[in-house]
Amino acid sequence: MIGSLAALLWPLAAAILSLGDSRPLVSSGSATLPAAHTMQRFTGLLGIASVLLAAWFFSSARQAIRLRTVLWGMGLQLGFALFVLKSKAGLSLFQSLGAGAEWLLISRLQAPALCSANWEGKAPAA
Repeated sequence: MIGSLAALLWPLAAAILSLGDSRPLVSSGSATLPAAHTMQRFTGLLGIASVLLAAWFFSSARQAIRLRTVLWGMGLQLGFALFVLKSKAGLSLFQSLGAGAEWLLISRLQAPALCSANWEGKAPAA
């Protein structure tokens, strides 16, 4: 549902941003964008706004949604994104976490072969 809402808003936002723009247009999927990637800079913000709007629209208690809480969450998300994308510590932290997750997934995929080989009395295949 939310994905279809974003798919509907994407061409509309691209058309609005390209109004009055004399730069050449580039086709990107179903939308046409200015060559300077103006819309691509705002795709994430458009997605967040779409999700928040959909959550508010489908809420049964709209008055219970506190703007302060929503803004705090958005601020934390922005701070976390800046930490990950703009600092070397954030980059190295998430590279380490990614390597750990990759190791865990690979070891879990190899575990059944190791277990069945040990049960049959065979040496594990390398």
